[in-house]
Amino acid sequence: MCSTKIKKSSIFIFCILMLVYTHHAVGQVETTYTQFTPERQAVLEEMGEFFDKTIRMNFPAKTDTISHKAFLRCLQVNGGKPESQYILQIDRKKLSEINSKLFEDENYCFFYVKQKDIMNTEVSLWYYSCPFNRGGYLRRALEQGADKPLFRDIARDMEAAGDFSIMLFMANLLNINSGKISDPAAKQFSAFVFWRYLCYCGGVDLLRRKGFCEDCV
Repeated sequence: MCSTKIKKSSIFIFCILMLVYTHHAVGQVETTYTQFTPERQAVLEEMGEFFDKTIRMNFPAKTDTISHKAFLRCLQVNGGKPESQYILQIDRKKLSEINSKLFEDENYCFFYVKQKDIMNTEVSLWYYSCPFNRGGYLRRALEQGADKPLFRDIARDMEAAGDFSIMLFMANLLNINSGKISDPAAKQFSAFVFWRYLCYCGGVDLLRRKGFCEDCV
């Protein structure tokens, strides 16, 4: 009888410990994917530089501000319908180098949502859409940029729309905060938003973290 009680007690204690461990592990995962580490900052800076260089190469102009405005206006053609997508010329080798770092779980999950987490939801075929992690970079960018008009307006638009809208973001940059386009923080945020599109132009599926055609990349 005593042996049976001891076994039941041991099983109960084991279950409690497993629940505590699981809760702690989940908390660690959530925390891991919401922290803006130096490595993630470095990846973001590379993304920002690549995005800026790509836009200036595809839309050459006297200033980077004019180039970026031309890019945003191009995306607004026909209301941004998928068939109106403009294919950018992409440095695929450099894109691959950056993605080799970005696509590691510890970095990717800070910026974007894993494919398995969005499989049960409708994913837009519009490659301007961004499968962002709401608790990761998007949240941190708004917190860190709370003193900047651009990010204050992004937060305001999100509150009004109930979610982040790329169309509102583009309208914001083209109109209210057009003078902030050349700001490094704005370019990095834009790179994060449009990275799926850049990947698409370079033959890479951001959601699956692999090439559409492995022999082509």
